[in-house]
Amino acid sequence: MDIIVDYDGTLTNESFGDILEKEEISVNDHTKIKDFVSKFTPKKGVDILERLEVEPVIITGRQEALRDVSTVWLHANGVPFKEMIMMPNGSYGDTFDWNTYVEYKIAAHRQYDVQFSLDDNESLVTILNKVGIRAFLVEDDFAEAFRKAVVSP
Repeated sequence: MDIIVDYDGTLTNESFGDILEKEEISVNDHTKIKDFVSKFTPKKGVDILERLEVEPVIITGRQEALRDVSTVWLHANGVPFKEMIMMPNGSYGDTFDWNTYVEYKIAAHRQYDVQFSLDDNESLVTILNKVGIRAFLVEDDFAEAFRKAVVSP
């Protein structure tokens, strides 16, 4: 069984969407986005994955053009992973689209035998649970949410 982990806002303190909005960057301006996401900070407790030798599947709304900077960040911050699933370039059109994102996340989860999923977006966690995927909300402490998911029936 696989553990699925979202990237931005779940593994990181910063949220990809917030950066796009705050900095007024297009979802397709990968050069500018790379500058910001390379400086993201790891969320408290993320080191639990390395300590427990857990290699989750990371499913992110980031587009494929950000794979290099995303992979470098994961390695630099000691975040092990089995695989990283990313949106194809141009998936959103000119702006981020919530419905496209949700459909992508559900479809990506269904490719795996999911033990549980961790995400920082409460609406998405609710949707995943409604479609039968065990999902848990990550707030300030990643390890706390991870432990809750492990012990939850």
